[in-house]
Amino acid sequence: LIGLVLLVFLFSSCSSTKNSIAKTQEDIALLSAIKKLDKTPSDTGLKNNLSTLYESAAQVHLDNIEVYNSLTEPDKWEKINKEYQALQHLSGVINSSSNAKKLLKTNTYDAEMEVVKEKAAIDYYNIGMNYLNNNDKQSSRNAYYAFKQSQEYVPGYKDAKRQMDNAYQNSVLNVIVNPVADNSYYYNNAGWNSYGNSFNNDY
Repeated sequence: LIGLVLLVFLFSSCSSTKNSIAKTQEDIALLSAIKKLDKTPSDTGLKNNLSTLYESAAQVHLDNIEVYNSLTEPDKWEKINKEYQALQHLSGVINSSSNAKKLLKTNTYDAEMEVVKEKAAIDYYNIGMNYLNNNDKQSSRNAYYAFKQSQEYVPGYKDAKRQMDNAYQNSVLNVIVNPVADNSYYYNNAGWNSYGNSFNNDY
């Protein structure tokens, strides 16, 4: 449970890094080869190796996705999303190269990324509801960030926005200011001070 709480807070604090591209050594080798090919289009060696380099780079990300899919922690969706973003990035670089796109056929992963976002929204929504059912302020705070994550993956998902507002309201500390009481001998016996004021009654 503690680990789950930390993950929820970690996601909220690191949401700005969601779109960063994860580059592997295989990615770097492929991108370097494409750059060289654009400078020397007649390089037969580069042309022959390009397909192998792309397959190696893509396979690393696909293998990572398979591993992450087996995890149960909610941050797996961010990891999977980054792998798909890396694959999309490779496809974009290849298709922007007049030489590389003649030699390679790339896949697009838009549909897969949409599925990931949907599953992430479901997971975080359910986490938020579980926290909200605990009916304590700390759980309400955790629920707020979980619903926020759900909204970030799929804006307008179910009633996540309304539940996020509920969680916020439940997490607010209600402070009650009690009347000021003066229990000194003087006030207990005189009731009123020498200036005709009663501090016990004024607050």
